[in-house]
Amino acid sequence: MDEIVVVDSGSTDRTLEICGERNCRIVRAPWLGYGPNKRLASTQRPTIGVAVDADEEVTRELAREIQAVLSSHRPRAA
Repeated sequence: MDEIVVVDSGSTDRTLEICGERNCRIVRAPWLGYGPNKRLASTQRPTIGVAVDADEEVTRELAREIQAVLSSHRPRAA
């Protein structure tokens, strides 16, 4: 399974508990705004990734589609 990285800015719900159950890597950072925190998350992985907001749920169908796209990804020269 691919690594899951979660940027946490002091959540008070079950985020950290759920991350622990799924062996996620947690990056703790202050809330600097949506853009800065999302950019921080993107620097945590050297390869292509998918960003999902905390209030979104990935259905099984969407997960299969994401996996298909990522598995067919061919890096392009810059």
